[in-house]
Amino acid sequence: MEASSISKLTELETQCLVDLAANARMSNMPQVAFNTVSRAQQINPVGAFHTSIEFAEALWTQQEHAMAIQFLTQLIREKFPSQRQQSPKVSSNLGLEEVQACAQLYARLVSVLVPFYRF
Repeated sequence: MEASSISKLTELETQCLVDLAANARMSNMPQVAFNTVSRAQQINPVGAFHTSIEFAEALWTQQEHAMAIQFLTQLIREKFPSQRQQSPKVSSNLGLEEVQACAQLYARLVSVLVPFYRF
C-alpha cells in the first residue's frame, strides 16, 4: 500500500473516532468520549486540529476544566505563535466566581479556535 493511501486511511479512521467521541459526549457518555478521542490522538500523534478540540471538549465534559483550559491555551500557543497575547487571569476566589471565570475563559478560548475547526 502506498504512503498516501495509508495517510488517507489514518485520517479517515481519526475522523471517525473524533465523530464517535463527539456523539458519545453529546449522548452523555463522557468516559466513552474521552477514551475514543484519546485513541484518535494515539493514531495521529501529530494531532489534527479537530482532534485537539474534541479532546478539550471531552476534558471539559468530565469536569476537568483546568486541564481543558491548559490544553486549549497550549494549542493556541502552538498554532498561533505570533499572536502571543497575555492570557486572561482566572479568578483566584473559590466557589462560584472561579467556576464562572473558568467557563468564560473556556468559551473565549473555544471562540478563538472554532473558526479554524473544520466541520
